[in-house]
Amino acid sequence: MRTVVKKVIDETVMKIYWEGFAPFVFPADPVALIGKIYACYYRSYEQLAVKNKCRPADIVRILKNPDGCVFYDRKKNHYMIAANEEGRSPARIRWTIAHEIGHVVAGHFLEIDMDFLPENKLMEEEADYFAASFLAPFFAIARKDFRRPAEIRDFFGLSQTAAEYRWNEYVDFLRLVNSPL
Repeated sequence: MRTVVKKVIDETVMKIYWEGFAPFVFPADPVALIGKIYACYYRSYEQLAVKNKCRPADIVRILKNPDGCVFYDRKKNHYMIAANEEGRSPARIRWTIAHEIGHVVAGHFLEIDMDFLPENKLMEEEADYFAASFLAPFFAIARKDFRRPAEIRDFFGLSQTAAEYRWNEYVDFLRLVNSPL
């Protein structure tokens, strides 16, 4: 992950919570955040299907992504975040939406001249980092003094995989801050 992007994400997550863009309530609601920090709006794949008189499966095929995506309308200078809610757990939906917000926060659309993001492993990693940081911020993990990934999963409403991802990041962070200079 690029250091400058990590710094932007960390600062943005702090701003989101400390300046009141999102309440200190968990599980966090990324949909409530969408319109507060960027010119964004949210649509589920199901809403897009109704609007376009097709099936959600058609939206998956058209968007070439079974989970979610974000588009940037340069003319209107706003983003549309879309997620497939059909058959997905609330934890998966929250992660997907937060991940797509992460692309916006990381400035990925400023790096390319396209309305959608191409496949890019680094950008995906950075968006995942935002999702993890927003949905389970270190300050909240530390305050609760969690000892296992399952506690993070249950409190923050994450999937087991996402909780383990965040737990490992938190353990690495603690090693870093507790290491002697």
